Amino acid sequence: MAADVRTRPPRHRSASSCNPSPVTDGRLVWVYFKSGTLAALTLDGTTVWARSVEEEFGPDHLVWDVGTSPVLTSNHVVLSVMNGPASHLAAWDRATGRLAWRVPRAWPCAYEADQGYTTPMVLSHRGREAVLVWNAEHVTLHDARDGSVIWDCGGLNPEGRSNWPPVASPALADGMILVPYGRGQRLFGLALEGEGDVTATAHRWMRSDTGSYVPTPLVWRGRLILLRDRHEAECIEPATGRTLWTGRLERSPTPFYASPLIAADRLYAVREDGMVFVAALDPEFRVLARNAMGEPIWASPVPLGRRLLLRGERHLFCIGPPI
Repeated sequence: MAADVRTRPPRHRSASSCNPSPVTDGRLVWVYFKSGTLAALTLDGTTVWARSVEEEFGPDHLVWDVGTSPVLTSNHVVLSVMNGPASHLAAWDRATGRLAWRVPRAWPCAYEADQGYTTPMVLSHRGREAVLVWNAEHVTLHDARDGSVIWDCGGLNPEGRSNWPPVASPALADGMILVPYGRGQRLFGLALEGEGDVTATAHRWMRSDTGSYVPTPLVWRGRLILLRDRHEAECIEPATGRTLWTGRLERSPTPFYASPLIAADRLYAVREDGMVFVAALDPEFRVLARNAMGEPIWASPVPLGRRLLLRGERHLFCIGPPI
């Protein structure tokens, strides 16, 4: 059976049993918990199926609590199962929960770099559905039908640094994969070209003076927007890695864990202490508002029409015009 979340101790003060975000197609909702349970539910909460990822792949050995979220392809729900040498990318049938395919991710890595809290990305590549994955010191692209590897790039930790778990997920812009790494100290630009092992050819640029440890970056108008873990937003040109501008938020010892949101050319950045910043990006970075929600927030904001959803430690907030 899956681990009992009521007795499994937390591995980080900010972690909970529901770090992974649910995903839906409008008819069913797929959820993943640190208990190791992956499940499909109807919109009224009825369980359609449930599987123990822990029973199929073994218990995770993550230093921190589970952080990856499930994603949907046309036929499958896909999950990064990161537990050291037994790590896999795996897919289950969306309707039945049957394990459809599994691909090992067992490269030799430095300590903690063989783990990962990133979420896969589903995209179209040369006319076919594909899944992009970043963890265990490799960025890989897989055929969504059977998980077969299309593209594989390593070389992101040439010094063999320990304690560098991949946390922020990559972004894709104009054929470039933008990969934050190194606890916010590295940012890579990889060209999504070729097939097979492209480690020797894919690297276009690397920055060692910027990055993002936890918040996943965004692509806005063809540019990369980084929310750095402390108090800066940075706009970067994907093709060259050049910084176009840097915007400063309020200085604070409290970090940003939630990923940012851009809606209507406004950046929404949520600090751990529940302070929500709204900033204009065009024609220049400018903080427009700061709002204290009164409780810690680790979840990323979600747009809902003209409204904004914020999940705090104790409340779910809906911000916007009255219904």
